[in-house]
Amino acid sequence: MAILKEPALIGRKLHELVLQNSHDFSPHFQSREKEFLDWFHQYNGLKTEIRVKADSKNQYELIKLSVLLADFTSIYPYHPKHFLYTFHPEKMGQNVTGDQEYLELLKKQLPESNLFGGYGSISEDLLEDTFNELSPLIEAGKIMIRPEKIIFIMNDKNQVLIHPADANGTHEEWRAMVDKHDQASYPIFDRKSSVNQHREVADILLPFLSGTSISDFAQIIEDEEDILASFRGQIKSYMKMLGAGEVTAAEFRYDTIQPKLDQISRKFNHIANMHKLKVAGATVGAVGLGLISLAQTGLAASMSQFISFGLGTVGFIKNETEYQSSIEQLKDIPEYLLWRLSKSKR
Repeated sequence: MAILKEPALIGRKLHELVLQNSHDFSPHFQSREKEFLDWFHQYNGLKTEIRVKADSKNQYELIKLSVLLADFTSIYPYHPKHFLYTFHPEKMGQNVTGDQEYLELLKKQLPESNLFGGYGSISEDLLEDTFNELSPLIEAGKIMIRPEKIIFIMNDKNQVLIHPADANGTHEEWRAMVDKHDQASYPIFDRKSSVNQHREVADILLPFLSGTSISDFAQIIEDEEDILASFRGQIKSYMKMLGAGEVTAAEFRYDTIQPKLDQISRKFNHIANMHKLKVAGATVGAVGLGLISLAQTGLAASMSQFISFGLGTVGFIKNETEYQSSIEQLKDIPEYLLWRLSKSKR
């Protein structure tokens, strides 16, 4: 795989900073956020983002799946017991942007409250372990470990609700999810995640090589970059056409994508049988991925499940029925495309 130099350099520097001080990741990332987002917005490859539980080895398989599917992946680690929130109360309302009706609805969830921009991230040993484990993919520029960008809703009694901000805006803004803008990245949710009120768009069975280390997997992805790059380019093109209703799900799956999937599967079966690559125990299966569409309010609700730790609340929804009723009154709420895992097959 051609190494993506800029994210590789930024990721390496962040790794060094984390090894020096892992207590709070947010200031480290802020120091490189503008540099990263400038690259991110210019890069035209297929980009995904996933939220993974930091101490779960199974989640590394999800990361490997995303690296296979996309040219670049943003990783947002979380943990219910080791999650650190940071924001500056003196910067009330600063750089919180988006649909004003929507922002007012957020403030109404907590009477006499104000909005603040901040971050959430795992801390201490979990952060170091995550960087160390994923180092081969960081060095290749295939992933970036990032903190969550969060809008805090807080009143003078220090009661707090939280709302996920779009992490892919500019480094100076905390943009509410329903603000109208082009989708820069495609989230991947595992099958246990709550993704409600969505519309099924298409599905694929993606060949997947399991039972390999992160370093072995990074090397395999590099060796097969030509095939994968062509596949990802077609996936990205077809996803845009699907979202616009320009092709059908059957055309998406069988017209061009399926021959590429078959080619990848043959390659992976060949690799799994090559003893010289030292991937003993490697097996080839298939992972079902469903492409779904939902309003950005639904995406924000789904994302909130990953960042609602330690605040005495569950996400940003106090009364889900009442909240969704209010949201539905807003017009032209944009929709997002995202991937959701279904069952794996061997």
